[in-house]
Amino acid sequence: HPHVRISDHQSDDTTDVRCQAYGFYPREIDVKWVKNGRDDVHSEAAKEILPNPDGSYQLRVTAEVTPKEGDSYACHVEHSSLNEKLI
Repeated sequence: HPHVRISDHQSDDTTDVRCQAYGFYPREIDVKWVKNGRDDVHSEAAKEILPNPDGSYQLRVTAEVTPKEGDSYACHVEHSSLNEKLI
């Protein structure tokens, strides 16, 4: 099942949030950023799924956000090896 790593990088008034899912198989996966539990966040980069040497896959999804007080961001991961989505 996928492992997930989350990181962020802050600039002057925006923050790049990155969600990396790795070590998953089969290849099909849905990874997205969600704001306040309901609003999909536009991702900056194309969601390119890359192969790993061990036959599993990885995917990184980055979004540029302007955090405001009270906002929360979560990375949602859905994969066939999971009984429920990871948040």
